[in-house]
Amino acid sequence: MLKVPEQAIQCFEELTETRVSCYVHTPIFTQALKYRIHNNRTCSEVKQNFGAMCTSFDCLGFCRDAWKIPEGCVKLCHAGILEWVFPVMRDGKLLCLLTAGIRRPPEKGIPPELLPITAQERVHPPDLSPVRRASQEELFRTLEALRQLGARLLLWYEKMIRDDFPPSDLSREDRIRLLINREASKQMTLKKLAGEIHLSPSRTAHLVRETTGESFSDLLMRNRLEYAADLLKNTIRPVSAIAFDCGFGSAANFHRMFRKYYGITPLACRRSLSRPLFRKAGRPAPSGEKGVRTPPDS
Repeated sequence: MLKVPEQAIQCFEELTETRVSCYVHTPIFTQALKYRIHNNRTCSEVKQNFGAMCTSFDCLGFCRDAWKIPEGCVKLCHAGILEWVFPVMRDGKLLCLLTAGIRRPPEKGIPPELLPITAQERVHPPDLSPVRRASQEELFRTLEALRQLGARLLLWYEKMIRDDFPPSDLSREDRIRLLINREASKQMTLKKLAGEIHLSPSRTAHLVRETTGESFSDLLMRNRLEYAADLLKNTIRPVSAIAFDCGFGSAANFHRMFRKYYGITPLACRRSLSRPLFRKAGRPAPSGEKGVRTPPDS
């Protein structure tokens, strides 16, 4: 069940020959889409020199004002790169923002019915000649496909919220991770988790360790920190507000735990726009336990 979003995205990418990135705004999507960052090579070249402009355009613009484009749109960044955009929303709240690309705009321009949004500031772009130029037909077809992908992800999200799926669809480990991740920003406790899976707290603690390789407190802390990393990169919320949203008692404690886990400060994370975050190899987990995420072998 946790693989559904990635499988749906991969299907979309194969059909449209694009690459999907996700600006995650809810902890459930953090678990399923943690590696879906915006790291296209051409865009990364632009961000090396104009990263602040990219953040302003996406986070100050689309993530903040997603409610204005419920049917999605086509955007042109300050480097003239075209992407399709669609917000996955529920009850007026942004769950994640999908972008698909990249392309050069068509020679005849973007039809107004696609709500083209163009960055006001322009920069001298890198060489865009290797980037495929979108056709008029592709503009409409890909946006409609992105809407369908968004609808699929929303359906999945609602099922996860309601636990509306057969128990066999999730392994015991995935269910534990889902329950903890779903409540990562709230006051999740071992007792509460035990009630969700109908076991005693002591048995639940043993089961968490047995199935995940981590203690309950470490697993909860890791999910909170990973959700915080998404918010740092995908929103412009102050660090103190993110600390509160992710269940930390104070900004100072959040800063200390974030640096211990990732090896960098929250603000440094916010500046690392196009790179996935990993805990440094050999660095202890938040409470000294093993089993937290480290960089994959290259």
